[in-house]
Amino acid sequence: AEGVVAYALSFLRKIPFYSSRLKNQKIWRESDDYTDGVIGKKVGIVGFGGVGRYVAKMLSNFDVDISAYDIVKLSEQDKKVYGVEQCGIEEIFSNCDIISLNLPYNDSTYHIVDDALLSKIKDGAVLINTARGAIIDESALISHLQKGRFNAVLDVYEKEPIDMENPLLFLWVPCIIKTNYEKGRNGSYEIERNQYECLRYGQSRHHYRRPGVGRRSLFQFCVYSLPGAVPVLCRDERGAAGGPPEDRRYQPPGRRRSPEDHR
Repeated sequence: AEGVVAYALSFLRKIPFYSSRLKNQKIWRESDDYTDGVIGKKVGIVGFGGVGRYVAKMLSNFDVDISAYDIVKLSEQDKKVYGVEQCGIEEIFSNCDIISLNLPYNDSTYHIVDDALLSKIKDGAVLINTARGAIIDESALISHLQKGRFNAVLDVYEKEPIDMENPLLFLWVPCIIKTNYEKGRNGSYEIERNQYECLRYGQSRHHYRRPGVGRRSLFQFCVYSLPGAVPVLCRDERGAAGGPPEDRRYQPPGRRRSPEDHR
């Protein structure tokens, strides 16, 4: 989710372009230089799961109009909390200035962004894909980008590692390559930390719970999985193995006790 916001700002403000031009070509500001911003834009989030909700929450302070597409009908509460309107995927591609793809990859989402959808993107819009490369029909995307009608920021590709002869590398496209390791490591830490908070305090910031895992085994999973954690199996106040005792709380690495810890 942070990547989506960073890519949108970086692209609209043309940070890579102006940085490269100044450093490599020694060209200072020109009279016709122009940058845009996120404020006031229409944003479409395709896939309103955990990441999509993060994106909406992060963009809420930019005074944007957010539309969300998901196969699951959003509750009125979710719409209000995240400030979004649910609509069809074709409507998002037709009307939005920024389109963020946050769908999972499965049989139903393979090449869901095809030539027909790409044809609906408005001139000057930017398509950001941080989900899975095969969600987009890459050959159709290349064909549209060659026309220069809209732009794309790609964090993933249909075939990885990308072929160095891939036409995308020869287009003026901000193809941003990131390793999945960092994203996966940071995301896993956040999920596991929230799992621990859910067990210890009865709630977590994102109300995440690993499906099919009970309280005892889930706590053990958190203790063993948190980066740098020492695997400790303790007993809860009922004497059952697997729960943290009331007089000792597990501290994730680098985290200091706060007044909340002593409530």
